[in-house]
Amino acid sequence: AIQRNLEVADDITTYQNTTGAAEITVTANAADDAVDEIRLFHNGKALTLVTRNLIVEDDKSKTAIKKYTISLLPGQNNIRAVALNTQRTESDPDEIAVIYNAGNTNKTDTKPVINNTDGAPVSAVDKNATMHLIVVGINAYQNKSMSLNYALADATAFKDEVEKDAKSIISNVKTYFVTDNDANKKGIENAFASVQQNAKPEDIFVFYYAGHGVIGKNNEFYLVPNDVSDLKNVQTELEQKGISSKLLQQYAVDIAAQKQLFILDACQSAGAFEAMLTSDANQQKNIALVARSTGTHWMAASGAQQFANEFSSLGHGAFTYVLLEALKGAASSNKMITVNNLKNYLQKTVPELMKKFNGSAQSPASYGFGNDFPVEVLK
Repeated sequence: AIQRNLEVADDITTYQNTTGAAEITVTANAADDAVDEIRLFHNGKALTLVTRNLIVEDDKSKTAIKKYTISLLPGQNNIRAVALNTQRTESDPDEIAVIYNAGNTNKTDTKPVINNTDGAPVSAVDKNATMHLIVVGINAYQNKSMSLNYALADATAFKDEVEKDAKSIISNVKTYFVTDNDANKKGIENAFASVQQNAKPEDIFVFYYAGHGVIGKNNEFYLVPNDVSDLKNVQTELEQKGISSKLLQQYAVDIAAQKQLFILDACQSAGAFEAMLTSDANQQKNIALVARSTGTHWMAASGAQQFANEFSSLGHGAFTYVLLEALKGAASSNKMITVNNLKNYLQKTVPELMKKFNGSAQSPASYGFGNDFPVEVLK
């Protein structure tokens, strides 16, 4: 709204700011249809999810207007808006940049560093920020026939490794470790609620889940807490007690941290992506659309029709075994391990490991639309 100190470079209008807050107005037009949804992104991370059935301000021009107040980070803030019509056709994006001059600051998230492997930009991490880490591991299900051997070991090892590695990039780590008897829907949702209440835009959020996952009769993926009694013919129970992919997606948007990573080491876990976005009740088959809609990063242990594999000789599930090796340095590049480094290593190494151990096919799925960021810097 304020036009002073405005400049245009590379077709992106840039504004200067000294208050730390930006009031954004998005106006969308669909001349031959109606505006069904507006999506707004801050540095690649979605600020809103679905605002369906928008009130049309002017029926003749099919125009919708939404207003937002955004808390800015020091340095350059990229603001991007897109609109969808009732046919779910997405508009070209409109983008502006707002440079917040916060005065003297020790924050480092003002310029990207470069990963020399592929030249892609990697967002720096504010050393004074907080990593919010939710780790869920379930071996003991109330239905003993559903019990797992290595999910708890996987979750424990992942938690310990990330807590240790995070100290190389960030000062504060807040961990929520939810296991076995506490890992019902309420226990998991309470952890999410705490992060949602406390996380700030400059923070990092990581969610890791090791346990059962299943695609319900409604073609939606569910994480299966410890009190779901059976994985067959229990759609009502899944809806009541499970953690749906839509709920995970909502948390991804509602948690303010702009750097987010979701890791699902569960049977059929890639189904989380298949069922997250819908278009006129039809499932979007392209996994990338999910990450794109939230501006976050997602990794899944297996394809929608595959099953995550456990091996006694490894002491872990295959996916987490490879993930741990990656975090210990196998996925490093330029003395740095980033989210994209982890994705690339998992996609290459898990199928190789399955072939070596004569296991069933397992191909991790991973997508992200937000900025890449480091999870560890090696000495």
